[in-house]
Amino acid sequence: MHESTKYIKFCFVFLLTHFLSFYFKILPLGLIYGPLIYAIAYGIPIKTFISHLIIPVLFFCYGLLIALRVFNWDNSLPLSFVSVYYLLISISMVGYYLVVFFRKSQQRTHYSKIKKELLHLLKFFYVMGCLFTIVLFFNSMGIIKNWGFNCQYLINLLIGSAIFVVVYYLFENHKEIKNLNRTFPYIVENSKMMEELEEKLTIFFQETQLFLKSDITLEMLSEESKIPKHHLTRLFNLHMSKNFYLVIGEYRIQYAKKRLEEDNNLTIESLSFECGFSSKSTFNKYFKEQIGSSPSEYRLNFS
Repeated sequence: MHESTKYIKFCFVFLLTHFLSFYFKILPLGLIYGPLIYAIAYGIPIKTFISHLIIPVLFFCYGLLIALRVFNWDNSLPLSFVSVYYLLISISMVGYYLVVFFRKSQQRTHYSKIKKELLHLLKFFYVMGCLFTIVLFFNSMGIIKNWGFNCQYLINLLIGSAIFVVVYYLFENHKEIKNLNRTFPYIVENSKMMEELEEKLTIFFQETQLFLKSDITLEMLSEESKIPKHHLTRLFNLHMSKNFYLVIGEYRIQYAKKRLEEDNNLTIESLSFECGFSSKSTFNKYFKEQIGSSPSEYRLNFS
């Protein structure tokens, strides 16, 4: 699927979700905003996405029972049903924001220029959406009053602007996006094939630990694994959104973690060379970027 098509479909689903949520308030579709941004960021399969909809479904069932007067909302509670709804949306949106964007910032992921700029656009509008939703919560609680207008209109304007900007940007850059997806015209896009290839590579590395060789190259990996070089390049750059050296670095760091957990007497310098790094400083840099702490700090958890 072209990147432009993927983002346009996302925008359409997001817009449809919002307007259905606005006109059918019993539908807790606002709780889907977070899972949607998570899905577009990580490209999760449909089964995984459905697992993120448990809370929205439960809230919908409860709201339906209230609408059918099976249950009555207890007016003695400190929060109204609408306030609880806005509170859950705020928690969901902020929570998914922290998970997605802060986790992404911890990774050395190399995106295409188009995808990077689109994610920045989505990030800006999503943060603004979080703020407006929090405002709606305080407004429903009566903490913020006398706006002089309905704050919901601000959210409508925000989402409409976001959809317009993203779609306009995609159409303005359609030639660049088209060329990006034709980088390897001789290989048919097949996500299943890429997943199988990634699994094959993982098994190969587990069996051979070739990533520990300090002089490893893409050509060497292709020759040893019997995977064509152009397939590996497509796997790394387009499917995994990483370059060759970043993938090798990640395997090395995972290996280093196990060694640190197993041997407390292992020196950091000897481990760095064992993992194939050219220096201790390079090893420390990769380790901290991926794990969030230095090798020495990480080992303290197992001493």
